[in-house]
Amino acid sequence: MITLNQLISLYQDIGSRHKQVNDFMAVQDFNIEMDRAPTYPLLVVNPVSANMPKSEGGYTVFNTTLELQVLDLVNKDNNNRMDVMSDTQQIIADIVTEFSTHPYYMDNSIDTVSDISFDPIRGAYGGDVDGWKISVTLEHPVKLSYCGNPVENIQGFDFSAPTKVTVTDNENPSSPIELYGGDTYTCIVTDPKAGIQYQRPQPTAQLTSYRTGDDAWRVANMPYSDAPANPLYAQELVDFFTLKHDNAFGNRLRFTDINGLQTITSDPTGQPDASYRYIVDNLTGLGMAYQSTYVGSNKSWNDAVDECLSLSA
Repeated sequence: MITLNQLISLYQDIGSRHKQVNDFMAVQDFNIEMDRAPTYPLLVVNPVSANMPKSEGGYTVFNTTLELQVLDLVNKDNNNRMDVMSDTQQIIADIVTEFSTHPYYMDNSIDTVSDISFDPIRGAYGGDVDGWKISVTLEHPVKLSYCGNPVENIQGFDFSAPTKVTVTDNENPSSPIELYGGDTYTCIVTDPKAGIQYQRPQPTAQLTSYRTGDDAWRVANMPYSDAPANPLYAQELVDFFTLKHDNAFGNRLRFTDINGLQTITSDPTGQPDASYRYIVDNLTGLGMAYQSTYVGSNKSWNDAVDECLSLSA
């Protein structure tokens, strides 16, 4: 998020780069203290209001409204009054155009909000000073979270399965100012709970692989997928056939078919539906396929490994 001081610095930067602006002031209620004589044409900004509109995504933008005045001296005989009004109006139009079209502001998601009305100023501050004023609202993104706030953690609040995250609020450190500061915060956040932690079978103690597909090869080349960082629960058994927690299908059956149903029969190869021939062990998260060609006393070790490889996903 851009602070008010940083936002004022944006206007000051534009004023310093505009070839027709010779001075800049940021004041409250346009209470210009003439402790120094300004050099005209003069750009003056005055903070008016700010708000954070709430959307479906939360508080994602910040709207800050400032009143701008661009003023210039009018000759005693008023012979340049129309020139002053024309030039100061054009300067304000240039500022608004830069905010709405320059890639710097577009890349940083900074833009003007709503239409802008120009009001003339004549004889400002008791002198021969004319110009124009506008009220302009700039919308800029809110890139804040509790993670980056300089606030101690809530006492007694337990972050389960914490993950340490470094948040660097320094996305666009470009001239004229670093819009998002550059402070780095480290905080503890919790990944959303998701997934089931299964009880994976332990591999054998085989260390040397003798062929593709044996146990040592599988450990090195086809390891189990990583457990969820913050699971809903670790799966357990009530008894051999019943789970303590819901399986991925929403019931507590340990053994199901691929649709989460208990359609297993004593002779699955006789069933027309292939789902009957596939068993999911919802304790381990692993599946087993059954085909008559996979069993028999005539299978060698190599035949059995080849069959298993053909089933692996």
